[in-house]
Formats: sequence, structure tokens, C-alpha cells
Amino acid sequence: MSQFKSSVPKVGCPHFKSLVKQIIRDDGTFGTALGDIIDNLCNSSGVECNITTICGDNGSITDIIISDNLPNGFENALDEGSNNPFNMGHIREGHTEDGQTSEFGVGLKKTIVKYNLYKKCKK
Repeated sequence: MSQFKSSVPKVGCPHFKSLVKQIIRDDGTFGTALGDIIDNLCNSSGVECNITTICGDNGSITDIIISDNLPNGFENALDEGSNNPFNMGHIREGHTEDGQTSEFGVGLKKTIVKYNLYKKCKK
């Protein structure tokens, strides 16, 4: 009789490549991904949001500027690891609350992936 040692496997977060593949294959576009970033925030009372894309001479987007009138700015943008909102494994307390922005925590990452597919300015 063979012995089987039962233990709980150590399961990590999804590989970056698999997450990118999922984002590429979803129905959203670069424009809808940009809108998703500010959707909940801009629907809040008194919050003003703007998205500006700057185009280079070759017709590609060189900069994306997302701004609002909130006093704290982009919190945690300089943090490292999973505390940084650009990290694919980033989780914060507000992700579990329906009334919070960033309920699922994928908007920024999705926009970056879609941008890399799109990269062209509209004429």
C-alpha cells in the first residue's frame, strides 16, 4: 500500500502572460478601458475628470494624462510590489465594496494592455 501525504498546495497569482491574454481577448477597446478607469470616479458628486491623449508626429499616442480634482492625487503610485496599483496582483480593501471605485482592480492594467495594441491617435 502506498502512502499519500495530503497537503494544501501553494497556489500563487496568475502569470502575467495569462492575464494579458485574457485582456487582449475581451471585447473592450482602448477607449472603453480608458473610460472604465474614471467611470465610477467621475460619476461621483463634485468630481471632475479629464483624459487627454497627446499625439506624436508619427500619429502614435505619446502620453495619456488622466486628471481629477481630488486632493490626494494618485495614492500608492510609488509603492512597490502588490501595494502598487499597477501590479497585476494589487488588492486593496475597497475592492470588496460595491460603492468604491476600483471594485475589481483591473482598470489600469487593462488600459495599459489595450494601449499597447492600439497606440494610434484618432484623426
